[in-house]
Amino acid sequence: MTINSCFRNCRPASVDTVSQWSASGAEAIQSECQPSSMPKPVLISIFVAAVLMVLAATAMAGQTKVVVLDECDPNTFNPALGNPANGNVPCLNVGGTETLSKFMSFLPTGDPLWLFFPMQLKVDEGDTISVNNQGGENHTFTEVTQFGNGFVPGLNNPTGSTNSIPECRGGFSNNDVAATRVAHGTSTVIRGLKPGTHLFECCIHPWMRMEIDVEENHRVGGEN
Repeated sequence: MTINSCFRNCRPASVDTVSQWSASGAEAIQSECQPSSMPKPVLISIFVAAVLMVLAATAMAGQTKVVVLDECDPNTFNPALGNPANGNVPCLNVGGTETLSKFMSFLPTGDPLWLFFPMQLKVDEGDTISVNNQGGENHTFTEVTQFGNGFVPGLNNPTGSTNSIPECRGGFSNNDVAATRVAHGTSTVIRGLKPGTHLFECCIHPWMRMEIDVEENHRVGGEN
């Protein structure tokens, strides 16, 4: 009997995952999940194997979080940039207080309250990066070869420039760009980054930039 099949057939009702099952202790497993035909040494072996499997998965890869931030004020952004009466609300209310006029005063270099945090990150090969948009606006988290202008000319440097970098061209009509969108309150996960330096920016607000440095991890692929 495999670990997963034993888990499915015999787990306590309060346990939902293999990791919770293994963490529940040998006593719980003995009382809830021990068929009469299963000798105690076999049961203990399965328990140990489950624990080792969970620990190995944890050691192989970690998860790091990146937060997407902005401080848009819906009272000034929405009437000018959207149509709230028709449900077009570009800035959702998350407590932001940066008025549209103040935001515009920072152009073309960009409002520093619109950012990825942290702006530089070091991770191991095999790690995953969870990117969560906690701002009020939509953004993208797009990997680029070089930092540069996005697909909104009015937010580029110089203002009005249509010379966007290749990874941002076409805006959301380009499926590759649309796939990197991180809407307000949503997350995306970045996986499989190879060792080296990776650059990410928002194709809407191109001053939102970060660098992720991936270090070689000899544990990936079973190496020691």
